[in-house]
Amino acid sequence: MESVLVQIALYVAVAGVWGWLGRVVDRDLPRVIKASHRLGLQCPLLFHRLTGWGRWVLVGGVIVGVVGVSTGVGVAAAVGLLVSAIGLLTYLYAGVFRLQRTVRHAAANLQQLILRFGSDEVGIAAGAFCSERTWHGLFRPTSGMPVRVREYIAFCEEWHDRLHAERPCSADEFKPWADIQASSEWRACGPGGRVRSVEGPVFIQGGVTWGVPPDAEPSAVHDNDTSRR
Repeated sequence: MESVLVQIALYVAVAGVWGWLGRVVDRDLPRVIKASHRLGLQCPLLFHRLTGWGRWVLVGGVIVGVVGVSTGVGVAAAVGLLVSAIGLLTYLYAGVFRLQRTVRHAAANLQQLILRFGSDEVGIAAGAFCSERTWHGLFRPTSGMPVRVREYIAFCEEWHDRLHAERPCSADEFKPWADIQASSEWRACGPGGRVRSVEGPVFIQGGVTWGVPPDAEPSAVHDNDTSRR
């Protein structure tokens, strides 16, 4: 009798945790993804894949709980399902909290930078900030950029659309664009005439991100790196 009660309690817990997981997927993930995209931040691909599946996760948790109790599936199976749900929930909450912290720091340290390729102005990186030696911002293109740069930006956005839609895409597709992406002609110009080197700019869903060159001056990172706060 005691083992039956333990089994029922475990499956009720399984249903409850999977239901909680569904709530996180349906409510918390979309909010943090939207806030991140407004600042040009990238989110883990798994977050995008899980968004919209909350109700199915919830239904699945209830079904597992009901089937487990009614069929008398062993305690070991219930413990395994419970541990799996708690593990995934922990991973999601850790990712959500990390993104929320980055968003808060970013919102308090925004800059507006002008992106240049050689002598040509490519666009504005609005709300730009640096996190973990990577700059992020919302991209506002200008009309006078070189044709080759415009084509590269279009390719970047289309490639990442395919990535998020889980359609075929390969990193090798960037090789023909090495003359643009890996060029040393990229610069980011900020307030007071401050000029920063730009490494490997990538354009994603209306945002832009680029790395800080390894040999950059420490101040090129530290004056706006939210990961240090």
